[in-house]
This record gives sequence, C-alpha cells and structure tokens, in this order.
Amino acid sequence: MSRETFSIEHVIPWLDSEDPVKLFFDLDNISFSHLKCNVEDARKVNKIYNTEKERKEADNRQERERWNKFSKEEQQERRRAKYKKYGV
Repeated sequence: MSRETFSIEHVIPWLDSEDPVKLFFDLDNISFSHLKCNVEDARKVNKIYNTEKERKEADNRQERERWNKFSKEEQQERRRAKYKKYGV
C-alpha cells in the first residue's frame, strides 16, 4: 500500500448513527484501506424508492456489479475463504 492508495475509513458508518460525532472521532472505529476500495464502498446519495422491492433490486444490482469486478478465480477464492470462515 503506497501513500497514493492509502485511505483511512470508518469501520462502522458514522453518518446515520445515533451519535455521529462520537462515532466519527472514535479511534477504535478507524481502519486502513485502499483508497479505491474505500471510495467504492462509500455511501451513495440517498435515492428514494417507491417500494421496498425497488430498493432491494437496486441493492442487489449494486452488489452484483461490485462482485463482477473480480475475475472468476478471485470470485472462487473469495467463496472458498467465506466457506472456511463461516461454513456457508
């Protein structure tokens, strides 16, 4: 990780929390990340959906797009690691 790709991120999103100021400055809530990964996971502008189904479809579409950025080999390795960790 180089300085150009280094990023500090909040483990638990602080913006919509009950006490955003406290969570923002909580050092135990800080982690390190690649800038690209942190920016990709950043909260997008809130969009109002007409139905819960529309919101879920948008969430699923976003997750598929994120997943498809990985090669087939990377996807298999991630599934394998998840299975080893959680058994699912």
